[in-house]
Amino acid sequence: MNRAGLDKRPSDVARMFDDVAARYDIMNDLLSLGQDRRWRKQVLTALDPKPGEIVLDIAAGTGTSSEPFDAAGAHVVPADFSLGMLREGKKRRADLGFTAADATKLPFADASFDAVTMSFGLRNVVDVTGALAEFARVTKPGGRLLICEFSHPTNGPFRRVYTEYLMQALPPVARAVSSNPESYVYLAESIQSWPAQRELAEQIKTAGWADVEWRNLTGGIVALQEPDAGTLVCYPPHPAWDRLKAALIGAFNGVGADLELARRLYHVMYRAGFQDVQYRAALLGVRPADPMVDYLPSTVESLRGTILRLGLLSEGELDAALADCRRHLATPGTSFTMYTVAQVWGRTSQRGN
Repeated sequence: MNRAGLDKRPSDVARMFDDVAARYDIMNDLLSLGQDRRWRKQVLTALDPKPGEIVLDIAAGTGTSSEPFDAAGAHVVPADFSLGMLREGKKRRADLGFTAADATKLPFADASFDAVTMSFGLRNVVDVTGALAEFARVTKPGGRLLICEFSHPTNGPFRRVYTEYLMQALPPVARAVSSNPESYVYLAESIQSWPAQRELAEQIKTAGWADVEWRNLTGGIVALQEPDAGTLVCYPPHPAWDRLKAALIGAFNGVGADLELARRLYHVMYRAGFQDVQYRAALLGVRPADPMVDYLPSTVESLRGTILRLGLLSEGELDAALADCRRHLATPGTSFTMYTVAQVWGRTSQRGN
C-alpha cells in the first residue's frame, strides 16, 4: 500500500491519494464525524464568491469542495495533482472543469482568478511557501485567498480529546474500512506536525499576501458519533443476517476498532474538564424501500479482505450469506434497526476556538 512520509515527496503523495480516491469522500465523512460538511459551508460563507467570479479550488479532489462555489454562481476550476481523484470527480460531475495541477507549478497565467481556495491540501505540499507564492501569482490584484486546514485546538480540554481521537481512534477505524489504511496514519502524523495558526499566518504573509487573518472552527461544543453494532437487529430473523453481523463485529474487533468509543469518551471528556457532559442514542429503522437497506451487506463487502484474513468466514460462506441476506432484505415486510447513533457532547468553561 502507498503512503506518503512527512518529507511529502509529490510522487508519493499523488499515489497515496490515487489509492484512496474511490472511497475518499465516504471516509472523510466517517472520520471527521460529519464535520467536513459543516466546514465546507464555513468556507463558502468566508470566501463569499459572487456570480461570475472565477475561483481556483486547488486540491479539489473529487470536487466536493468545488460544488458549493458552482452552486453560488461562480465559475470554479477544480484542480488536483492526483489523477485518481480527478477521474473520480469527472464521474460525479463531468460538467466541472477538472484540471491536473501541481500547487507549486500552477498551469495558469498570471492574474487569472478572483479567488483561490485550498481545503485540507496545503499540509500535503512539499513546498508550502512556493505554493502560496504561486497562489498569489495567479490571483488578480485585490483577490482573495482562503486556506482551510487542520490546525491546533486552542482549548486545552478539547485538545486532549482531539489528540486521543486522532492518534488512537482514527487509525483502527481506517484499518477496518479503508482500502489504504496507512494513508490515514499519515493523515494523523501530518496533522500533528503541522504549524499552529499564527505560524502559518506568518508563512502566508511572507509569500506576499496582505491582511492575513484566521478563524478557528469546531471549538467549545463537541459531538462524537459511533455505530453500535449490537443494535443491528433484523425482523423477521434470518441466519444470513446473523452471520454477516457476527463477521462485521469480528472484523472491527480484529483490527482494534473501539466499538465502545462513545461510552469511553463520556468519561474521557469528564476527566478532560468538560462540563455538562451528556450521552444520547437514537435508533434508526430501515425497510426494503429505504436507500440504506443494503447497509449491512455492503459494509461487510467492504471488509471482505479483513473477514477472510481473520478466518471469520470462508469466501464461499461469505458470498452465500451476502446473497441470502440481500434476498431476505428485499422481501416485503422485512425491516431492521440499522444502528444506534451515539452522541457524546459537552461544553467548555469558556467559549472555545
